[in-house]
Amino acid sequence: MGAEQSTPLLGVLRGWLPGSSNPATSGNPDDILENDEEAHVVYRVVRPADTSSIIEAMAAAYFAGEPVTRAGGATLKDHKAFLEMFVPRMAKEGNSVAAFDTTTGCVLGAFLNEDFSNPAPSAFNGFLKSSDGEFRACMKMIEQLEDALVERFEIPEDIPAKEW
Repeated sequence: MGAEQSTPLLGVLRGWLPGSSNPATSGNPDDILENDEEAHVVYRVVRPADTSSIIEAMAAAYFAGEPVTRAGGATLKDHKAFLEMFVPRMAKEGNSVAAFDTTTGCVLGAFLNEDFSNPAPSAFNGFLKSSDGEFRACMKMIEQLEDALVERFEIPEDIPAKEW
């Protein structure tokens, strides 16, 4: 674990090269939800082009501070593999938002959301079996929360995508 402890910040510190378009502010202006010019932060919808930087930054954040997976011994590699299964489709759906530093283009944080009706990725069970850490406790908590959500809001069992 010692080598991994210094690695997470690399993903957070990666930015854009001067002369190229700043990923924080380029693209569709309708995707920008808030531009805090004083703090140099823009909040915008995550796009497919953001996938690798979101995976790097969020894997670093989860590795550094997510208590349930940390207790299970999850590694930075585990968090990257987990996010690689989900972030690409999340970015396509347009339900996730990230905060970007407008000076560097770095991802500062994100809330990642996907369509509730999505099935687990095909690689998910393999991930659970091969990850270095134990993710089952975290997945069980999420399952219980989703069951409560379905019950409380009477969500039908077979719902079409983009309906919830």
